[in-house]
Amino acid sequence: MLLEIPVEPIRPGYPYLVSLLFPLDFWEVEALATGRMVAHFRLTVGGTLLHTADSDEGAIARDAAERRLDIALPAEATKAFTEARVVFDFARIDPGGGQRAVPGLYDFPVKQAVTRDV
Repeated sequence: MLLEIPVEPIRPGYPYLVSLLFPLDFWEVEALATGRMVAHFRLTVGGTLLHTADSDEGAIARDAAERRLDIALPAEATKAFTEARVVFDFARIDPGGGQRAVPGLYDFPVKQAVTRDV
């Protein structure tokens, strides 16, 4: 299933907060309220890893009541987003050590005309 929701483009060289809301069934089945979450950002599927966001480092926060994940991208990370889009996916790591990919591939627009760090 492809779900498209309009979002403000990421601006390279600026911090950005990615907020994702999930349906209740998905949130519960994937146990997104628990465990360590890791997101990998790339320019293309299977491309070079540009940035890793990790809940253990405070880069991914959860709001279980709203079924929301917030990913804080620092300005240093967004500088590497040089194409019109960036993709990312998630892995959930159980407290006991097991891990699995969270279904889905997320695709965000990147604004191409900025003046910072030029």
